[in-house]
Amino acid sequence: MKMKRNGFSLIELMITLALGTLVVLGVVSLFISNLKTHNLQKNLRDIQQQSLVGLENIVHDLRKTGYQVTSHPQQLGVVLEAEGNMPASCNGCTGPEGEEPRSDRVTIAFDVEVDTAIEEDTDADTAPRDCEGNQITSTKRLVQTYWLDDEKALRCASSEGSNPEKGVVLIKGVRSFQALYGVDGKPRNGIAEVTQYLNAAQLNAEAAENWQTTAIRIGYLVEVETEEGQTVQDDSSHTYYLLDEEVEVDGEASVGAKEKVRRQFIRTIPLRNFNGDEV
Repeated sequence: MKMKRNGFSLIELMITLALGTLVVLGVVSLFISNLKTHNLQKNLRDIQQQSLVGLENIVHDLRKTGYQVTSHPQQLGVVLEAEGNMPASCNGCTGPEGEEPRSDRVTIAFDVEVDTAIEEDTDADTAPRDCEGNQITSTKRLVQTYWLDDEKALRCASSEGSNPEKGVVLIKGVRSFQALYGVDGKPRNGIAEVTQYLNAAQLNAEAAENWQTTAIRIGYLVEVETEEGQTVQDDSSHTYYLLDEEVEVDGEASVGAKEKVRRQFIRTIPLRNFNGDEV
């Protein structure tokens, strides 16, 4: 007598195999998506930590623009004409050649007050310093300039430094650095306001004499490569609107090239060091 054996038919096995494959593909797809999100968030966090320190240093110094102790007011503020080896503010004048749009340069002047009778002003740990870290030992006028070099590093140099074309690196991996100057086009009405923003070319000597510069707006786009083998979700062609410029990036990387993560930062710095009778 033959015994009846129960089992799966070929069709049932194929259906089971197909369903199992779909489940595995779904799990793998979810894992890859989560990995990309994790990598993206990690790189964005690294960019922010690196950039915010440099940004706060820039903002701290720009707030001093025009501060007066002993200098004539006309010698302070936004510098529009080169002074010795210190370049003037300009637009589209820095950064790698052939890369559009080119980046701006911001040069400012302000007085630094040092009272030798105050311990904090003479102690090496608390004394005033310029953006390069040089200690200021006496009250004087200081000129500082910020620009993007050919290696895409945002730099700062001081009139107290030894080389205005080198200075120190504030932020690395900057794709574009732009600046605008807020001016008060309604002088002597008792209200300090921004009626329009101009670039350095528009803020010519005549405008600077007739209008008060009441704010500086800076913006920069940071671009960093991911680690070997990392994939991210935002490495695609995109247009960034950075103040008055459009920065286009191409996300189609060449074979073997690393993907990139980008983030833009924009900050407006109100200026308060001006003659109140002129606003």
